[in-house]
Amino acid sequence: MAPTGLGMAVLDGYVYAIGGSDGQSPLYSVERYNPEEDVWSSCPPLGTYRENFGCAMLQGKIYTVSGHDDFTELCSAERFDPVTNEWSPMMPMKSKRNKTLWKYQDQSS
Repeated sequence: MAPTGLGMAVLDGYVYAIGGSDGQSPLYSVERYNPEEDVWSSCPPLGTYRENFGCAMLQGKIYTVSGHDDFTELCSAERFDPVTNEWSPMMPMKSKRNKTLWKYQDQSS
């Protein structure tokens, strides 16, 4: 079964598929697609199993917030830095959320 509830991000010419569910359990895996080479590769996993979460890119980093793990809705947040190739926890949100959508539009141009 194809993953559902995953986050997608495009950063520095790569497509990232983040977390989601395999139909039975939430995932914490992260894969990166290189369209120039037509190759998928594994990236460091999220710190938390997470599906149906918000995902956004800002200032060269990928952010994930909220969602759902095996047991409950989440208020946690994580940030991926492609330079260090690491996920790091962030200040959690004040309330738990599930099926969150983030949208960021650059107003500078």
